[in-house]
Amino acid sequence: VATRMLPAVAECRPTSPREVRQAVAAAHALDPQLPSQSRPPSPSAVPVVFRQAIPPDWWPRRWTPAYFATEPVGDKETVIAVCDRARAGPAWETEMRRHRGSLGALARWCAPSVVSEPKAGHADRPESSLCLEDPVRAWAYASYKHLPDLLGDDCPREMAGVDWAPFGLPQCRGRETTLWFGSEGARTACHYDTYGTNVVAQLHGRKRWVLFPPQARGSLRPTRLPYEESSVFSQVDVASASHPGHPDFDLLRKAGGLVITLNPGDVLYVPHHWWHHVQCLDTAVTVNAWLPNPQDTTERVKEAMVRLMLLSAKAEAGLLGHSWSRQGWMCPSEASLPLMDSGPLLTAALQQAGLDNVSVDDVLRCLTSPKVVQVAFDELNALGRGEA
Repeated sequence: VATRMLPAVAECRPTSPREVRQAVAAAHALDPQLPSQSRPPSPSAVPVVFRQAIPPDWWPRRWTPAYFATEPVGDKETVIAVCDRARAGPAWETEMRRHRGSLGALARWCAPSVVSEPKAGHADRPESSLCLEDPVRAWAYASYKHLPDLLGDDCPREMAGVDWAPFGLPQCRGRETTLWFGSEGARTACHYDTYGTNVVAQLHGRKRWVLFPPQARGSLRPTRLPYEESSVFSQVDVASASHPGHPDFDLLRKAGGLVITLNPGDVLYVPHHWWHHVQCLDTAVTVNAWLPNPQDTTERVKEAMVRLMLLSAKAEAGLLGHSWSRQGWMCPSEASLPLMDSGPLLTAALQQAGLDNVSVDDVLRCLTSPKVVQVAFDELNALGRGEA
């Protein structure tokens, strides 16, 4: 990927669990999004890679394709997204094929050569329709989920085994952990997360991360479509735009980026609001935990405002007979959100942000004020003239 010079990504090789805990704590303390009283004066934080920081006996290190294919946890069913390798453009979830299938089915699809027969007691389930897809022509991943949503109450051993204390995060356990499992080539659209700070543990396979600082947003053309709570996407296809001659090549160079390859055993600290485009170089399994950020209460108000506007548009489109789902307005995980919940969610977010005296009516007056409408019109006018 074409990049311009940024401060080099910080790397360290801690030699003991204590050093790992101290290094993660130090990285979080230097995050510029934290209140100044919580950190010493410093330049803007950059992502930090902790090489081979995962202890060999950390329970999730067992989670490989072979483990999912042979252990009962592999029976857990989820949604598997599939995309053609030849497809150009950002990897929008709204444009992928979706199958119901188990983690074991995805493991057998990704790596049939390393998967053996299930152990005794393994559920006898019919194979997923995923088997109709060709792994030579397509890549796939299991929808990103929190472990409680994926495993339920049937896998206490796996839930209890996840403990982020070795990384200085004793408050993070299985309930605060998310799992990502994808085949070689699987990738996500470039985006940043509005909430929290991300700590990523690479368990199996390699992943390439391309990260951009928050100030690169002007070059990355942010969008809230398709809508996914807490995700601001880039309209730039980072995978393709890294090649000279691509229309967005100069934009990507201007954005500046850091390219990091995570190997099994590595841990990555991603500061608040850093953009990232991630691609599996091998079949890969990753878990991550989120550290709360003081700005989260403000971001929840913004998220509730976006949700209210989009669900209102969705409802209007439905009344007019339009197929909003085919227009790609919302990621599949958000498609069933009810409009009636938007007002209470916005009210709760305002209260959490200390804006108890602000009502939903006040929010609507703000969003429809001449000043805001003029800003929106100026953006549309620039878009129509090809200047955006």
